[in-house]
Amino acid sequence: MSLESKLLGTKTKHAVIIPDLHVPYQDEKALQVVENYIKDTQPDAIYQIGDMYDFYSISRFDKDPSRLETLQDEIDVGYDIWQRIKKASPDSELHHLTGNHEVRLKKYLWRHPELHSLKALKLDNVLRLKELGVNHYDVEDVVYINKNLIVTHGANDDGCKLSQYSGYSAKNTLDKTGISGISGHTHRLASHFSRKLGGQLEWHESGCLCSLDPDYVKKPNWQQGFTRVLFNQKQFDISLVKIHNFHGKYWAVADGKVYKDNMHNKSVRNGKVSRPANK
Repeated sequence: MSLESKLLGTKTKHAVIIPDLHVPYQDEKALQVVENYIKDTQPDAIYQIGDMYDFYSISRFDKDPSRLETLQDEIDVGYDIWQRIKKASPDSELHHLTGNHEVRLKKYLWRHPELHSLKALKLDNVLRLKELGVNHYDVEDVVYINKNLIVTHGANDDGCKLSQYSGYSAKNTLDKTGISGISGHTHRLASHFSRKLGGQLEWHESGCLCSLDPDYVKKPNWQQGFTRVLFNQKQFDISLVKIHNFHGKYWAVADGKVYKDNMHNKSVRNGKVSRPANK
């Protein structure tokens, strides 16, 4: 049991927050790092906080023909990733939040109202989330991890206030919501803390797991990572986990252990991850 778990008590639970993947443009090695952490730690809950899917083919923007994977291909890749997560930690509760890219399906149906009433085209049905045992939340839903901590995608549509600078979105959203929380959307890693009359509040931006070299922007100010949360009914401890990329070798340090992508994961043996040797 970790020191944080001891301080929070015997009813401490563990959650992993998975940020934007933008399937099929996910960074597979970054995702493998998170999967290896999940396999090793077996969290109580896993929250994918939106933009798991890109839905590029049904966006309103001009489209590069070379990027036009079919919508079904994208959905199938996402389904396979959920299966990998379930295999890594079979007993974890799974949660999926709607991001602004998943909202593209709703807006596409608005532009084609003759299809809007079809239940088969509702997002959770299209993604087969019930079949996977994944709890699904719409943009309007407020998702609580405990009484004092929420998770949200992080776009303006779900109540957040954005900035182009790392950490500014966290500050702006904390000021706007007045509750501690974790979000994605910005593709940046950042934290902001504020002590008010009601106690200490904090907001965290969770980074991303998509490619850092998209074809529509050069060298964006993005960082790859994920978030670890320990919590009981009222308290929580949050740790942002940065994923490093050193000449194609991906690794992260979480809870005192090193986790790597599968190609370079020689330190993993029988589901356990060894500590790096001291030098």
